[in-house]
Amino acid sequence: MSRKHLLLIRHAKTLQALPGERDFDRELAAKGERQCGIMRDWLNGQLPAGHWQVLCSPAQRTRQTWEQCQPQPMHGTVRHVELIYGGSRGDLCALLTEQFATQDRLVVVGHNPVISELLFMLAADSAEARQGFGTGDMALLHSSHGDVYQDWQLDWLYRP
Repeated sequence: MSRKHLLLIRHAKTLQALPGERDFDRELAAKGERQCGIMRDWLNGQLPAGHWQVLCSPAQRTRQTWEQCQPQPMHGTVRHVELIYGGSRGDLCALLTEQFATQDRLVVVGHNPVISELLFMLAADSAEARQGFGTGDMALLHSSHGDVYQDWQLDWLYRP
């Protein structure tokens, strides 16, 4: 079995919701757009080139984050997956299990608290992972098996 890689990304800093605006429609703040540039530069120097399957929440802020931080050496397809926006950690684990059956490299662009819970579950031995995810934070993990219910290794956690 080939090595599996998982890149977790929490969306960049957003604007506060306007009266009557849905949370789903919130956009990136100017600070979030600056974060995306920093995130992209970091990823350009850290990620191996190749095909990555991208699973992104369909919320406006996650789509904007991925569009603005996608690194140059990465290519692949993007799927907007509703359960990344409103699902539980268990839902995300089921999705990852399904995807790792056919993919070796996945990116998940999502939201707290679920993205932090997933990182903590996968890298439970990492004190850094237990601190959770701030806006724009990214973590790269790897596994020799791709089973989300077994230990993963945290390669790095970047906080722009």
